[in-house]
Amino acid sequence: MTTTHAFTLADFLAIPEQQPALEFNPDGSIHQKIAPSFPHAELQAHLTYVLRRYLDEHRDEVGHVVLELRTTIGGASRLPDVAYYRGVRPALGKAQDALRVANLVIEILSPNDDREQQRDKCRWYLAQGANAALLLDTQTEIAE
Repeated sequence: MTTTHAFTLADFLAIPEQQPALEFNPDGSIHQKIAPSFPHAELQAHLTYVLRRYLDEHRDEVGHVVLELRTTIGGASRLPDVAYYRGVRPALGKAQDALRVANLVIEILSPNDDREQQRDKCRWYLAQGANAALLLDTQTEIAE
């Protein structure tokens, strides 16, 4: 589902949480995330495990690994599949949403996702200050 009526960020944040979750795009449109397929969910869990293991094995490294933590910044509110915050936890808004983008953001392409829209989303994360944004495709096993 994508809306054609332009909303403001304040309008969007007043909407009760939905399942699957909604995202507010910089152009004012609202997009509903697709419920993950098994390969998507499995990869998301594996990436979280790998990043947590890294932190466990590198005690001098402080970081936080989260799944689909709403990130509200730059006029949008999005939910990256996996996010890694280096150092301190991000400041949180009233709805417990992160108020800064993660250092590493990972999006996993779902079968019905538009690849170019997901690329734009990754570019947006970079423009908001992410150090890296990865787009992973479980079907083709391609990482961008």
